Amino acid sequence: TKPKMFDKLDLRTTIAIIIVLAFIFLVFMALFVKLPTDQTALAVITTLIGNLAMKFGTVVDFLFGSSSGSKDKMML
Repeated sequence: TKPKMFDKLDLRTTIAIIIVLAFIFLVFMALFVKLPTDQTALAVITTLIGNLAMKFGTVVDFLFGSSSGSKDKMML
């Protein structure tokens, strides 16, 4: 059976999936692709990875943290 969160693919779920996939993609790119040595480009890349890491944590906290229990109570 499918998890409840995939029963209705709404905008929030789509955005959460995009954030998770973008974060995973950027982490793999940072590990396997040579990063530029230019300080400005490196600052932009690390800032982007840091911001996506923060949003990734927010998505995980919402889906698996206390917010998911509160959301399930509201659905009853």
